[in-house]
Amino acid sequence: MYHQENRAVVNATMGGYIKTTPFLIGDKVSKGQTLVTLENPNL
Repeated sequence: MYHQENRAVVNATMGGYIKTTPFLIGDKVSKGQTLVTLENPNL
């Protein structure tokens, strides 16, 4: 279970595929940590 204040909206300025996701649902993260790495094969 999570609380509303523990949610965040994440946006990407360009499309792509998720390359890495170092966290699982429920993991604690700190400000500034990378949540996902995107890869765009067109770049």
